[in-house]
Amino acid sequence: MVDEIVRALEQHDDGATAEQPDPLRLRNREQLTEVVSTIVRDDAPIEDARIRAITAPIVAPEDLEDFIAMAISELSGLHEGNLVRYRLRLSEFRRWRGRLHSGSS
Repeated sequence: MVDEIVRALEQHDDGATAEQPDPLRLRNREQLTEVVSTIVRDDAPIEDARIRAITAPIVAPEDLEDFIAMAISELSGLHEGNLVRYRLRLSEFRRWRGRLHSGSS
């Protein structure tokens, strides 16, 4: 039985490896949580200038531009299924999303 499983795994091994963790994300995990949760809790729009103001004091200068792009991506993709990783409540997320879609600030 074990030999059959090994053979099956070898047949399906296409040489692909698991995706490597993003070093930027690993270095700045807490900072990303802080930025995303601050934007949501402040009901702020996803704007480069606002994210930059929050980010500049807490992220290394050499990571700043890539971090801002990552934060914008995370905020744009935020949904009810992943908001817990940013220590957000469903009510906070829904209020923020509602204001984003209504266009009010």
